[in-house]
Amino acid sequence: MNDIDVHIIVPPKWKNDDERKWFDQCIESLETEPVNIHLVDRVQDDTRRARFTGYQQGSAPYVSFVDPDDYVMPGAFSSAMDAWVAKPDAVGVYTNYWIRRGDRMIQRHLHNQWSRKRMIDDLRLIHQLVITPRDTTLAVYENHFDDIPPVWFELCSFAVLLAQGGDWTNDPNRAYVWRKHDMCDHLTRRVTMGAVLEWQKWACQQFNMPIPMFSQTSRWGSELIQPGYRL
Repeated sequence: MNDIDVHIIVPPKWKNDDERKWFDQCIESLETEPVNIHLVDRVQDDTRRARFTGYQQGSAPYVSFVDPDDYVMPGAFSSAMDAWVAKPDAVGVYTNYWIRRGDRMIQRHLHNQWSRKRMIDDLRLIHQLVITPRDTTLAVYENHFDDIPPVWFELCSFAVLLAQGGDWTNDPNRAYVWRKHDMCDHLTRRVTMGAVLEWQKWACQQFNMPIPMFSQTSRWGSELIQPGYRL
């Protein structure tokens, strides 16, 4: 058994052949990694519950996930764990990432140094390869399940709640490939500016931080609610 359990939330059926091919690529990218793969059924309108179920799979000391339309680069998990070894007190590790639209790979720049303010300012910070300890991850979901929104902000809220126990650390390696396509949830389901700002207010309260008047979160939220938004 490997030390990392990775779950993939899968839909009841694929919308088209592309989705199935993307899922196959996701699985192929994980088969050569030192991980245990688990498939979890999607829960309609409640990613939080499906994610919690996913984290409960297996018994390895560390947990992670990959979206079914994304994939990881070779050596992704080893690189991330090496970065974590360099900062053993961190609550978890996340990597940098690529964005893929069609055949085009777009290099995203992320600041390597994590901070609470940066996590609140940019909701995309934890949409890549993320590895956390099983015990503390499950404890967050068990103790704060109702504090984690069912959809949207689900990953961000978990990351903030986990960070109450310490800092995250970052692997600068671009280990995750985030596929952007016309069926992405963030393109087909809109989030209101009010919801973005309410989440930001909640996140600041978790850290006893002052609530900023305007931030990257606000700018990102304004992009999300614009028709035809593309990253």
